[in-house]
Amino acid sequence: GFMTYQVLGELFIIPDVFGDGKYWLSIAIEMAKANNCTRLRGGTTRNVKAYNKFFGTKIVGYILEKEI
Repeated sequence: GFMTYQVLGELFIIPDVFGDGKYWLSIAIEMAKANNCTRLRGGTTRNVKAYNKFFGTKIVGYILEKEI
């Protein structure tokens, strides 16, 4: 699998993950700590309730999209 990321201040942003979520979460936490980040941020197009339960996350914002 793979993971893309960006460091933005205290945020370790993960726009894309492909593969085993548990594996990539542990890698992301290690990389975030190495970059002095205190929070992970990502998103999903799937069932957000399931992801919140699985990863222990919460919703902190919204993405707005308009088809043109």
